[in-house]
Amino acid sequence: MIEFAKERGMKSLLLADTNFHAAVRFNKLCQENGLIPIHGLRKGQKIFYARDREEFEELVRSYNENREPRLNSLDVKEVRLVYYLDRSSFEAHRFMTRLVGSEPCEDCEPFGKFLDPAEALGARLYDLKVSHKLLNPPEGWLDKLFEELDLERKTRLMREVEVVRKLGFESYFYTVKRIVDIATQNGILIGPGRGSVVGSLLAYLLGITSIDPISHNLMFERFLHEERREPPDIDIDVADETNCWVC
Repeated sequence: MIEFAKERGMKSLLLADTNFHAAVRFNKLCQENGLIPIHGLRKGQKIFYARDREEFEELVRSYNENREPRLNSLDVKEVRLVYYLDRSSFEAHRFMTRLVGSEPCEDCEPFGKFLDPAEALGARLYDLKVSHKLLNPPEGWLDKLFEELDLERKTRLMREVEVVRKLGFESYFYTVKRIVDIATQNGILIGPGRGSVVGSLLAYLLGITSIDPISHNLMFERFLHEERREPPDIDIDVADETNCWVC
């Protein structure tokens, strides 16, 4: 879509999704290609849009609180929804809609005159970067994890902690633990952990994952080792809303 817009001399794009799963990637790709990314949220027959960073934050708040944003909106009938760029992609679109249980759109490819969204909506370039930093764990916060462990688990945990500290990821683990703790305390459902992180005894003892890697003979090195420099990938699923039945 970005290449499509550039070829036609457009200066901006509007992403009107029903969630923010693609927001960061969309923002980054647009800016790398000289386009102004405009973020929208579709709720029912309305498309709410953010013209600046402050309005984007209201967009996200409203999504988290499951309410309509206090922002300007378009009626879906006022715009042309685009789900594929040409008819050659229709079969892929049909497959994906059936996969998620919705109906395919027969007439959802772009054509005709294109208005520039930023100009039409009065939006300007804004970034999604935040100033938040990883939390600093309290001194000795991992010491109690070694209590009442058998020799095998204690040896395994010592090795994992040594690698985590050597690579500088202790604050990362502590921050993820706080996210899980806060969600649990507020009755927000948390997944058991997915991917290679289930091979970490440290993650299991911290409550980040629910799978004991020792019992299932899972390797920590598949998740993290000294040759790996990028942050370890901890996949946790957090429910969008509080589930009062578990409060």
